[in-house]
Order: sequence, then structure tokens, then C-alpha cells
Amino acid sequence: MDNKCGTFKGGHRGIVWLFCFLIAIFILSAYSNSLFVPFTLDDTHSFVIEPKVLNFTFSLPAFIDLAKTKFGIARFLPMVTFALDLQWGAGSLMAFHVTNVVIHFLATMALFFMLRGLFLLHKDNVNIYVSSPTKRIPVGFIAICVAGIWSLHPVQTNAVTYLVQRMTSIAALFYFLSLGCYLQGRRRCHKLNNDRISMIVWCCASLLFWLCAMMSKEIAATLPVVLVLIEWLFIDDHGLFEFAKKHKIIIIVAFTVFVSFLLCKMLPGMLSGYDRRHFTLSERVLTELRIVVSYIFLLLMPTPGFLTLEHDPSLSTSFLSPPTTLLSLLFISIIIIAAWKARKKHPLITFGFAWFFVNLIIESTFIPLELMFEHRLYLPSAGFYLACFMIVYELYDGFFSRSHNTQRSKVMVAMMIILFSCLSLSTYYRNMVWRDSVTLYRDCLRKAPNKPRVHGNLAKALAEKGLYKESLAEGEKALALGVKGYEVYWVAASNIISTLSRMGDNEAALARARKFLDQAPPWTLNKAFSLFLCHLGNIYLQEKNYQAAIENYVRGLKFCLDYDIPYASTFEGNIIGVWNEGLKDGYAFKPTAGLPEGVVPTANEKMAEIFFALNQDERALEYCRKSLLENPSSVLGRLIKDKIEKIQLANAVQRQKGTIKSKYFKHPLAGKFNFYMAVSYALMKVGCRNSLVEYVIHKAERIRPDNVDVSLLKSWLLFKNCSFTAAVNEIDRAIARDRDYAQLWINRGIYVLAEHKDLEALAAFNRAMELYPAYPHAKKLEAMIMTAEKGLTEKVSTRNSCSIKGVHNG
Repeated sequence: MDNKCGTFKGGHRGIVWLFCFLIAIFILSAYSNSLFVPFTLDDTHSFVIEPKVLNFTFSLPAFIDLAKTKFGIARFLPMVTFALDLQWGAGSLMAFHVTNVVIHFLATMALFFMLRGLFLLHKDNVNIYVSSPTKRIPVGFIAICVAGIWSLHPVQTNAVTYLVQRMTSIAALFYFLSLGCYLQGRRRCHKLNNDRISMIVWCCASLLFWLCAMMSKEIAATLPVVLVLIEWLFIDDHGLFEFAKKHKIIIIVAFTVFVSFLLCKMLPGMLSGYDRRHFTLSERVLTELRIVVSYIFLLLMPTPGFLTLEHDPSLSTSFLSPPTTLLSLLFISIIIIAAWKARKKHPLITFGFAWFFVNLIIESTFIPLELMFEHRLYLPSAGFYLACFMIVYELYDGFFSRSHNTQRSKVMVAMMIILFSCLSLSTYYRNMVWRDSVTLYRDCLRKAPNKPRVHGNLAKALAEKGLYKESLAEGEKALALGVKGYEVYWVAASNIISTLSRMGDNEAALARARKFLDQAPPWTLNKAFSLFLCHLGNIYLQEKNYQAAIENYVRGLKFCLDYDIPYASTFEGNIIGVWNEGLKDGYAFKPTAGLPEGVVPTANEKMAEIFFALNQDERALEYCRKSLLENPSSVLGRLIKDKIEKIQLANAVQRQKGTIKSKYFKHPLAGKFNFYMAVSYALMKVGCRNSLVEYVIHKAERIRPDNVDVSLLKSWLLFKNCSFTAAVNEIDRAIARDRDYAQLWINRGIYVLAEHKDLEALAAFNRAMELYPAYPHAKKLEAMIMTAEKGLTEKVSTRNSCSIKGVHNG
């Protein structure tokens, strides 16, 4: 090891490659017992039953479809890997786990690449930090040591063994590669003869990898902030304020990207997200102070006994409730202040701690995610171990400063091999807990005994093992512990009724199911409700009550379609199977509208009817075509097909009529009239004063006085000014000119609803729905219809109450 240049010479470079090989062996050993770990928690609904993954083919449309899952483009690359695993592994668990382990090793090598670049950049600037002993850093060796500690720590099992958290590991892989490429380019620009062409190539590669990271998980949004830290700590030599002044463009861009991501991606759903949690915004922020300290403890104590899939931290309601909240804030503040003080002499330590806290911002501050998961440490822990290793190395370097370099190197190598072995063994033992669902959730139960989801998941695992009595007991505990914000009610209810059914007591299962439905709190509705309906339908099927089974499956199908839950195809298949089985058994289903008495539809006809009732016209048409193919004289198939075609024609007419936005705002240069209409629309949207809007609308009206869209804008302006009667009169003049324009009827309904003319509003809204069945904002329209119906009901109730009083008075 060369003390002057800080690099490995000759054979010493072989030590780095030896360590790379050893880390690969240690990773394989540590995760060798995890290759058949079953799917856990979010695995199932994230990719196991995702139709776009299951139906993936090697075609461009199939790849595009993977960007249209519930995760969108933000998790596109992990979804691609899941689909590919399904193809090459034919659905085997081992294929998914092998890919996770390979990604983890690649992330380790990418971290080594990044750290080596960081050390080299730091060494190129030792003239700035002349007092730093790190100018003697053995670059490759320390980089591979930090990467090895990071990769072999048992806390990483939650991102490697837990399959769906591949999203985190892929994001980290590209994050490290992006930073590594940037450091290579920055170094070439800064020191190596100002090689700008090479710098541009490396920076372009950095940008590409960052985009890949952003298409893996949103945590990659912190990368611009880390780049600013690198520029400040390792390039600039004039202090923070001079740096900010000199590089204000870089800082502004980085800050804008980061803040824009938070505002555009997360803020809209942030406040509403707390409605389904058992904590508030302030409670989360305060609790996360203690959780961050817990994370630090977990990273410093690599013992499987402290690790768990499910944590259940108590909530902090103030800085003194509990007092450890304030102590945690003080502890974190001390670390931050110490890192700040060390920035000149020990910039690598400062950078490591800054990395740790910056990469916890997205998942461990104000966003309404669950409070604590260990996989969130996957990316932040890289900086933490860098800082900790540099502290230990500085102490070691100072303590053995008089020792011979060769002797010191041998001791260091031996110590690291022992540490790697211990971490690998610890990770192996931690993975033993994951071997099946029962051992995993029993481990979670020991460490989070009051968390309802743990009891619910353990109940499910026990039922699958045939331990029914234990399963029922755990399910009841889950219900007893359940609070608002935990997705446990329908999970536990599903487990209980399915377990009772497995025990052969369908009567008790149905009785409990009815009780669950009657007593369900309103905040319990979530994706697990579809699972409950599926189990309930299965029980009715066992009882040969085909009608009740169909009704529950249809309800589940509707729920899945309404909330975009990927169980719809399961319910669809169940309905077809039950219908055919019922026909085979001669079961008397309820009569079908549109068919003569005694005529029972085929499965295809029934599915067409169901999908038509659920406003799924395309799926209904598919089944209409199937029914007509098997029976060209199918009455129901022809009837529904004709209705759908009529609806599609009506929708086409309304789409052709367009909207103010599509006709004018998007085509303002198509003529003077379009221009004035576009300007008036924009002015109304931004809330400009009425006189200016009136002037522009008047200019448009002078060009086309009979245009109904002019009346539409005029009426809306009157409505905003609370001139409801005038707004109604204006919209009525427009309707007189075009009675088949749905938007006019919608606006009329809004205006008369404001005047509490509920019956007129209801008539207008219904007319709009007749004209435009596929109205894009149908949910808003349905809400207004419900408001009108509620107003009518209240009026009728009041009138009846007055009549009763009149009778008594008489």
C-alpha cells in the first residue's frame, strides 16, 4: 500500500479483485437459503397477479403496457424484470430470487465504482484539504470494504429477500452508476487536462442512469442534491456561500428538480393520504425522529434479533410524549453539527452522513407512507457506512501510524475478511426466518405483538398450513387490535370465513360474513374487500347457492374495476364457471330482463349483460360477439350489442361537438373567433376580473352571435357572479339552438341546483347522461345527481312532516 499516492501498486491491486470475488461468494452464501422464500405482503398484488405481467410477451405493446400498471412509469423497469423472470423462470420462485440476488451484487459493484470515483476526486483535490490524513487513502481497498459491509449487512434482506423491494435495489443500482459516471466526468474536467469531450460523454451516461433510477423508484429524486454536495465538498475551495454564488445555476436546477418532484408527484395526495392512516402529519414527523435513531441502531448492530419485516413504533404526539422524541432530535442534531464541523478536514465523513439523511427525506419525513420499513435503509445506508468506515479508518490510521505499511495492510485485510464472514453468517441466519410465512410472521409477532396486520397475516399463514384453530384465534386478535388506517379488517374477516369453511362449517362462515358486512366501519374499505367477496362467493358456491355466489362475484368484479384492483379477471372467470355449473345442475337463476320467461342466457350472454351494467362497453361487446358466434339468433347478445352501438354513436356525436378547451384553447390561431374564445377561457380559469372577461367574450360574440359556446361562457361568468337566474336564461337560449349538446344540459343542471331547484337539476343531469353516456367527468356528474336526489328527499321529508303537523293541528 503506497502511503504517498494512496493507490494500490502491483500485487496490491489484486487484493481489490480478490475482495470483489470474496464478496460475490459471501453474497451467494448469505442468500443461498432464500431462493425458495414464498411471496410476502405486497408481492402478490404488485406483480404476482398483475395482468400486464402475467400476459407479457416480447412485443413493443407489451412493454408499453408495463408502464401502465398502478405504479406507472415510476416503477417501469422493475415491472419489466418481473415480467422477464416470469418468462424465463416459468413462474418459479427461484427465478425471482436469483434475479434479486444478482441485482444486489451488481448494486454492490456499482457502489464500489461510485466510491472509487469519489475517493479519486477527493485525492485530486488534496491541495484544498492539506490537513486531512485521508490523502493516504488506499482508494480501491477502502471502496470495496465499504461496499462489502453495505452488501452483506443483514438489514439488506428486506430489500433482497423481499421480492417486490427489487424496486429499491434497482433504483439504488442506477443511482450509484449515475453518480459514478458523474464523478468520472467531473474528475476528467477538473484535473485530467480539462478533457471536456470525455466529461460530456460521462455526464450523458450519468443522466441516462438517473432516468433509469427514476423509472425504478421515486427515491432517486434526491440525486441532484447529492451532486450539489459533491461539488461543494470536493470541488469548491472557497466556502459554502462563495460556492452558492459561483454555482447558483446548478443549485437552482437541483433545487427546482427536487422541489418539483415533491410538489407534483407527492403533494397532491399527501394530505388526503393521511385520511387512511392511523397517524397525523405532525405525529408522523415527530415519530420519524425516533425511527431514524432506530435505523442508526440497526445499522450499527447487525444482529438478526433486532431485525423484522414489521415494526410497530409507538406514536410521538409531542417532543415530550414520549421524551425519547426530544432526545432523538438532539442526537440527530449532534450528528449533523459534528458532520458540519468536520467538512473541511474530513469531507468524506460529512458527505457520508449528509447522504444518509438526504436519502431518508422522501420516505422518512412528511409523506404519508407507513412509518417504518427496513428496506428504506438500502440506499441511505451506503452513505452511513462510508462515514462510519472513514471514522474507524482515521482512528486506525492514527493508532497504527508508526507501524510498517505491510503489517498494517495485512491486519486490515484480515479484519475485513473476518467482518465479511460474520456479516454473511448473520444474513444467512436472518434469511432462515424468511423460509416460510409462518416462521416469518411469528418472528414479526415476537417483535411487534400489538400490530394488527401481523396477526392477520399470521392467521392466513396458519390456515394455509392447516392450523385452523390457531388461525381463528389470530384473526380475532387482528380484529380486536384493528384501528383506523390499518388494512386489517377485511383481511382478518376473509381469513376467518375461509377458515370456518375449511373446517366444514359453512353455516357459521356465512353468519360471520353477514355480521362482518353489517358491522364494517366505513374506513375499512380497501383492496382486501375484494378478497372477502371472493371467499364469500366460494362459500355460497359450496352450498350450491349459485345466485348468491354470482351476486358476490359481480360485486367483487365491480369493486375491482372501480378501484383498479388486479383481481377482476379472477372474478370474471369465477362468474363464468359458476354460471355454467348452475346451468348444468338445472339451477333456477333470477329471470333476465329482455328475455322471455323461462329462457336462461348462456355464460357469454350473462357476461355481456354484467359488463354492460358495469359500463364496461368494450368487454360487453366482446361477449356479445362470442354469444352471436355460438348462436347467431342470440336475443340478449343482439339486444346489448345494439344498445352499446347506440351509446357509442351518442358518445361519438358529443366528442365531435368537443369542449371549449379542445375547440378553442388548443387552437387559438385558427381565426379571430378561436382566439377570443381561447383568451376568455384562459382569463376565466386564472380568475381575472369580470370586466376584462366580458369584453373578450363580447368581441367573440360580435363575430358569431349565434354560437352556443359563447352563451356557454357568458352563462358560466354570470353563474360565478351569483346571477343564477340570468345564467339559466342564457343557457336556455343556447339549448334552444342546440338541444343535443350535453355540456349545455350539465351547466343548466349546475345553475338550477344552485337555486335549489332539485327536480329541474335532476332532469338536466339525466338528459346529459342520455346524450353523453361516456362523459369524461361522470363521477362528478354522479355526485351532483346524488346532491339533487338528496335535496328532493329532504324536501319530501319536510313536506310530509308539515302535513303530519297539519293533521295534528287540525
